[in-house]
Amino acid sequence: MKKKPDNSAAAILSRRLDSLLDARKACLKHDDLETVHDLRVATRRMRAALQLFEPFSPEPVREIYLPVRELTREIGQLRNLDEALLFFLDEIGLPGEGKECPDLVKRLRAQRMQEAARVRKQLKGLGLAALKHDLELVAARLPLPESCNGGSRKGATSLAGFLSQSGVALFEDIHHLLPMSVMAEAVEVRHRLRIAIKRWRYFLEIVAELTRIDYATVLETLKEYQTLLGRLNDLSVFAALVREGGLDSREQSRFDSVKDGWSTRLFEDFQELLERKPLRYVFLYQ
Repeated sequence: MKKKPDNSAAAILSRRLDSLLDARKACLKHDDLETVHDLRVATRRMRAALQLFEPFSPEPVREIYLPVRELTREIGQLRNLDEALLFFLDEIGLPGEGKECPDLVKRLRAQRMQEAARVRKQLKGLGLAALKHDLELVAARLPLPESCNGGSRKGATSLAGFLSQSGVALFEDIHHLLPMSVMAEAVEVRHRLRIAIKRWRYFLEIVAELTRIDYATVLETLKEYQTLLGRLNDLSVFAALVREGGLDSREQSRFDSVKDGWSTRLFEDFQELLERKPLRYVFLYQ
């Protein structure tokens, strides 16, 4: 008989740490677009688990959370530069070599090298022994799902109550942002909506592990929203990089045209997705 996976909070934290360490090792070996993305996701999932279980932990999680958050930020900068170079070379069609190579591309490549060096330094100095020790200390004193009836510092008296309370709070952010997000000029609102959806998605991933309830359909929908809104946000990041200079008037005109075209199409896709797969609060517990 196949053994069921351990669904305790401690086991979930341990799996998150294993994923983070595997991604760290891969990124140190080869920091391409895919490995950078995997490491960024691993840090976010680690942080989501720490934040969720923190109210039940007798041990402080700050010593674990802060270095992981800092790594997320550094990796985010590296990822943005990778995506920008890909966009400017492939979508805009800027030359990547020779005398015709724009100053913007040269600057981004130089920044990418500097950022990659910072990330490698941070990964090597992460303090793995201390991180593992602190996490094991927290995990060892976290309750099993069925033993959470003692309550948390948030006031919930059962695991179901705590998860429901946490889920409602996370979805409220989405609920408040949705009406404004359909306005074409609400770029910042859609950026905040993307973050809120991402947090709810990572929360539901943990709930699925804790409860063994299948959230696959919901998670796939949230990933679809997150990806689409992420691409819209990337265009804003690319525009900010262009404002720093490095393109001639012809290249600038080409960028504006392609960016505006993508913005229009992605915004239309977002509106269509809202109609086809509207975001609704979901919480199941057995």
